[in-house]
Amino acid sequence: MKFCYKIRFHQRGSLLLDFLSKNFTYYSTLQWKKEIENLHILVNERPTTYNTILQTGDIVEFYLGNFQEPNVDKNYKILYEDDWIIAVSKSGNLPVHPAGRYKQNTLLEILKLDFKSNFHVIHRLDRETSGLVLFAKEKEAVNKFQKLFEKRLIKKEYIVYVFGSFPPNVCAKGWILPDENSNIRKKQIFSYEYKLHGIECHTEFHLLKKNDKISKILAIPYTGRMHQIRASLCSLGFPVVGDKIYGEDETCFLKFLESGISQTKLLDRQALHAYSLSFEHPHTKKNLYLKAEEPIELSNLLL
Repeated sequence: MKFCYKIRFHQRGSLLLDFLSKNFTYYSTLQWKKEIENLHILVNERPTTYNTILQTGDIVEFYLGNFQEPNVDKNYKILYEDDWIIAVSKSGNLPVHPAGRYKQNTLLEILKLDFKSNFHVIHRLDRETSGLVLFAKEKEAVNKFQKLFEKRLIKKEYIVYVFGSFPPNVCAKGWILPDENSNIRKKQIFSYEYKLHGIECHTEFHLLKKNDKISKILAIPYTGRMHQIRASLCSLGFPVVGDKIYGEDETCFLKFLESGISQTKLLDRQALHAYSLSFEHPHTKKNLYLKAEEPIELSNLLL
């Protein structure tokens, strides 16, 4: 497959290697560097170096004919199914839908192949978040369930493990916004105080169990902001175990982008698990409580 990309005005001045690794996450930074050194990347129809400075109108070309997707844990468990939806518990190394480096190695594509039927994503989890995901069998069901999420009529519960001695109960109701002091573009921070560019955010946390280093807590989000649980906990001083962005050291994420290898301690994924969903089924009008038991690699953290 050939990719051809024209550099836009706001992208001018970018180094070729930075441009490729940030915009095309099929490869790590080191892999893109090798592709450039092997003369597989063309700029204006000519091979070039990784530190080439791109200008507006430059044409970047490359092929991904031999690209292989990263390995994933394809194990999943069906928790509930009816004529409209299917509820699935996924592992902590499985994307929900195609994006970036993952095309076929996603839960959506695996379900389509296994059931020989089409499915539609109702809501999403990060690749490294294990637990409960809903899929619809018809587009009509997608719209109805997404409206339930928008109106906050679906109660969500997450199990999360953090570093530190967490208090019995914490109400994190405030504002979430980009972390301007971080080198990670998508990192967020939480604040109890009003922030001009912030978005309202509300999560309740309840301590379940702890030892002298790690706490297991139940997180109940009442809003659905990006990285809401992880960012809130990090800002409160309780970084999530195994989290490359919101863990003890955010350079783990930068090193992961560079090499494709996890540098986190104790766990090679973030210790966040989508535990339960409860709602009134918009078609049957039945009250459902669905839950996905936490995987053993999380429960072992307190042993």
